Amino acid sequence: MSDVEMGILNNRVFLLILIFSFAGTLMNHYVIIFLPILMKPAYIMGAFIMILYAYLFLLNFALFFAAFYHWCGKIIQEEPASTIISLILGGFAGTWAGGLAATLLLIELTPETFTFIDGLSRLPSAMQQNLISNVVLAVAAMLSSWFALKWDEKLAETGFQAGAQPPIDIALVSALYLVYGILSLCILPLVGIVLSITDMEWSLPLFAALTPLILVNTGAQIAIAMGLYRGKRWGWILAFTAALVGICIQINLAIVYFKHLELFASAIIALALDVMTVMLLLTRNSRQHCRIVNPTKTSQQVQA
Repeated sequence: MSDVEMGILNNRVFLLILIFSFAGTLMNHYVIIFLPILMKPAYIMGAFIMILYAYLFLLNFALFFAAFYHWCGKIIQEEPASTIISLILGGFAGTWAGGLAATLLLIELTPETFTFIDGLSRLPSAMQQNLISNVVLAVAAMLSSWFALKWDEKLAETGFQAGAQPPIDIALVSALYLVYGILSLCILPLVGIVLSITDMEWSLPLFAALTPLILVNTGAQIAIAMGLYRGKRWGWILAFTAALVGICIQINLAIVYFKHLELFASAIIALALDVMTVMLLLTRNSRQHCRIVNPTKTSQQVQA
């Protein structure tokens, strides 16, 4: 008989997918769909749905990906069978528990409009969407960790070395990203929400919901800018992705607030900063400093 390890579960992988599946199901398939419907008028409902989806993105994508990338990157290489089984079983248990918990919560909050049957009727759909998407995202995060390691090994084989000091391109784009990131991804998308709320009854709950979100987003932009300046590959990737997302956001805001001079001007300024950021990130010096180069002989030419 061959010498193989027959373990079924990896506790770390199982616990992580269980927690994130539970939280994601609770927020995405129940609370976001049903609870805001009870809010009147409609623009209040829309504002809170946008805020809840922002929190959901931070929890069920950003933190989810980072957790599996940093804590489980080697596990999928060493225990591939246990990893896959743990992901499926943990995702199944977390989604089911999240659906039942959300059902009980909504029954308690809205007994006249939400029943236990309503909650159970959504559980199969939540199971199909959450289970598949969470398993795929977790595998992608763990394989990304392995991929980054192999990328660095290939670069080392070619003799590639990034410069010790950040080039002027990186210094400029890091400062630019810090300003633009906070402006275009934290403040401007929420300005329209705040200005649209004239009902004082909802102003305090809205402010309470927005404040932590703005603080977390601001901290994230600072971390990305610092990672970019220090030559971290993840800093470059996140900054590049965020800049492209920012371009889309600012074009939409410029169209929506075309008749509001101050908001329109702010969107145009942020759009210009986004475009400049993308251009600076694509320069040779920026990509070399952050090791965004192909691991071939051309890497030595890029260094030269």
